[in-house]
Amino acid sequence: MTSASRTTSWRDPFSAPTSRRRLARDVNQNLAWAYCRVSTMKDEQEMSMEEQTRWAREFAHERGLQLVIFEERASAKSIHGRKEFIRMMSELIALPKERRPALLLATSADRFARNMGDAILSERALRESGVSLYLRDCGGSLQTDTFAGQATLVAMSMGSQAENEARSNRAKASWERRRREGKPTSNKAPYGLQLRDERDEPVEGSCDWVRFVFESYASGVGMPTIARRLSGGAPPHRTLTYAADGKPVERVRYPVWEPNRVRKLLEQHRYRDVVVDAATFDRVQALLAKRPHVKQKRVFEYPLTGAIKCANCNRSFHGHATGANRKKRLANGQIAIYDHVKRVRYYQCNVCCYMINADLMEAWFRGDIRTLAADDALLTRWVSGEPVGPKVRTLRREIAALKRETDPELIAKSKTAAWALALAGAHAGADLDRQLAHIDRQVAEKGARLEQLARSLHADQKVKRDISQARELLGNFWALYEAAAYNQKRELVQNLVCSLGGATATKDGLSWARQR
Repeated sequence: MTSASRTTSWRDPFSAPTSRRRLARDVNQNLAWAYCRVSTMKDEQEMSMEEQTRWAREFAHERGLQLVIFEERASAKSIHGRKEFIRMMSELIALPKERRPALLLATSADRFARNMGDAILSERALRESGVSLYLRDCGGSLQTDTFAGQATLVAMSMGSQAENEARSNRAKASWERRRREGKPTSNKAPYGLQLRDERDEPVEGSCDWVRFVFESYASGVGMPTIARRLSGGAPPHRTLTYAADGKPVERVRYPVWEPNRVRKLLEQHRYRDVVVDAATFDRVQALLAKRPHVKQKRVFEYPLTGAIKCANCNRSFHGHATGANRKKRLANGQIAIYDHVKRVRYYQCNVCCYMINADLMEAWFRGDIRTLAADDALLTRWVSGEPVGPKVRTLRREIAALKRETDPELIAKSKTAAWALALAGAHAGADLDRQLAHIDRQVAEKGARLEQLARSLHADQKVKRDISQARELLGNFWALYEAAAYNQKRELVQNLVCSLGGATATKDGLSWARQR
């Protein structure tokens, strides 16, 4: 069972509105979440995904807890590459405190975080949400509300971060050594080759077909024809490796031969002087260089695809056009062109079979972005979810006054004056105790007020920083969009919509998450 997709804010990968960033005590004691992660799709993990989920289910069953499992296959160098982790933390913080889980389960600290900065950020979010972190390898819940618990988690993440750095350094040194020795800098062997002792060696059978491809192209045969001939008789790609115990392991791949795959095969420099002689290889490269490059004429017609959701089923709208085919082949073989047929673009929800005119939806989108860029009050509500706090100048003035009143030297002078009056016989011992307790109580109250004001000041400044950043992004969005490459435009729109909390569409217009 995995979480539903949640959006994140501008700066913090799983920050929540200020009103929710407070200690939550009334969590759901019958609910636990588990985060299970492996860093590769391979099977040689120290602890597989199946073992982690099995432990989490057994733990929850023994204690009678409802369990929600979040599974992820991603590297742990940083939380920014772990989308499921960010979604989990965002959902945890956004939930009302009575619906938050009491425990977040993980088998070990390195499954949770392998970076000191990420560990501190995640620990703070859990602590302020009132959720306990349970690590199996630590033997129980990690008390992150104490300095010792926080230091323990940071120390574990320090070890994991050092291990990551050592791995990276070893890999870089290995690739650099291979470059110096003229060896391949990749462990992936192309068709017809396999690696033995870090050297490329031809594979019997398939290497003959590689020579056939180069010789055919050099003689003038086109790539589509070569692809058809390979599909008709080329053997699969077989490579032989050896396991840790010395046993041979044969891997078999069945390439799907297409003209594009043939082109990539012809451009593979590892074949030179290994499978194909240098003269033939260089002649083929010269022919490839002379090929005319067709200019990309594809038009980015549907920028909101995947970004705007259907209000009924919450699935993404996708681009669709009607009346696109104005040509029709007649019975006599001639082609008739119907100029009166108008091509109309739509955004369609394929589940609800619900369509909205693309020009209309894009006009709504552009209008909302302009409103956001111009209206500070609306921008504030959409960024923070609440109005801006007290004025910064007033907060700083009160904070400065409280700091002067809680200065240790001033407190020491007050207590010394009370002791002097007692020693002079001005009042009894009970009065002295009462005066000292009153001083300590005032210091505690002013300290708490000082912390509260400091948090308000930080929240006020953070909202302003977010608004400034949001305004800059929104003001420059269309300039960035027009200058972006084809494959970057849709990503820009999706990031913008995600940053604003998401949007749904009906025929009445767009509805943004921050408005609802």
